Amino acid sequence: MFQFPSGRRLSWRRFVSSALSNIATLVRSRRLPRAIARTGRRAVRATPLPPLLRRAWAWVHEEPMRAKDVLWILQVLDTAEVHYRVAGGWGVDALAGRQTRRHHDLDLVILDFERDEARARSALAPLGFRLINRSQEAGIWMPLQSVLDDDAGHRIEFLGIDEEQLIAGLRLPSTGRGHTRVDLGSTGFASGAIGRRAVACLSAEVQLLFHSGYELRSSDRRDAAMLLRLLGPN
Repeated sequence: MFQFPSGRRLSWRRFVSSALSNIATLVRSRRLPRAIARTGRRAVRATPLPPLLRRAWAWVHEEPMRAKDVLWILQVLDTAEVHYRVAGGWGVDALAGRQTRRHHDLDLVILDFERDEARARSALAPLGFRLINRSQEAGIWMPLQSVLDDDAGHRIEFLGIDEEQLIAGLRLPSTGRGHTRVDLGSTGFASGAIGRRAVACLSAEVQLLFHSGYELRSSDRRDAAMLLRLLGPN
């Protein structure tokens, strides 16, 4: 038996039945769900979770850059005679010969950035890509950067390499700016495959070098680990 402070007694069965009836009334009136939701929102807001949840939501619902999208873009650039090398996550997967993770962008090194970058943007404009950002200080290895977006979750980054910095990082002999592309040779460039199609990409040595000099994200760390496996014990 349950005894109230007033001394009135109530059987456990009647007590539980009364409690459940009250809860049911609150649920039907929607006051309880709203109260629980308010309490939950306050609890979440008091933690670092909100920005993490927003990023996770955007990542899940953002349209990925698929292999067929990459090949379509490369075909357009080939037709426009733009000389490029696939870099970034897709560059790593090209060397691996298979897709190892989900991608939301495509990084392309434009070999002659000053000459071909504008032509590359013009070639992709009919596909809906527009310039959203340009920088000349994007990073120590690739300071020149143009970012394009098609408003459908697909993003392309055109990158220009600081070739003298790259040659110094690879410890290759340099004969001066203007001859660096020859100096890089097979050390800097390689051939990979995306969707069974051969594509020109940066070598594993260069891509691993480019995964330095900044704070790596989790995807960058996975790419670096893959590059180390591709390079082998040497």
